[in-house]
Amino acid sequence: NELDKQQAKAFVTLVEQKLKPALLFSMWLEPPNANEITFKSYYGHLPQPINQIVFYKKQSQVTKSLLADRDILVREEIYQEAMKALEALSVKLGDNTYFFNSR
Repeated sequence: NELDKQQAKAFVTLVEQKLKPALLFSMWLEPPNANEITFKSYYGHLPQPINQIVFYKKQSQVTKSLLADRDILVREEIYQEAMKALEALSVKLGDNTYFFNSR
């Protein structure tokens, strides 16, 4: 129904605006994750220094994309917004398995 479609669109927007930035920040800008996991997973197979150049270029792109919606990147703020989004999704889901109907 139309209400479900509108709510689904709102939840997709919530995920894109609040959860995606936290995921990107965690993957690309948190030093332990970026240096040990993301770098090795995405660019570990490339020869040096190409792997580092490509990694830093991608890291810069992620930083620019995150700064499109804010003046500075504040780790706690990004994660707090993600937590609020997860709480909202959890409230909507409640005890149900699915967000809408039984499918």
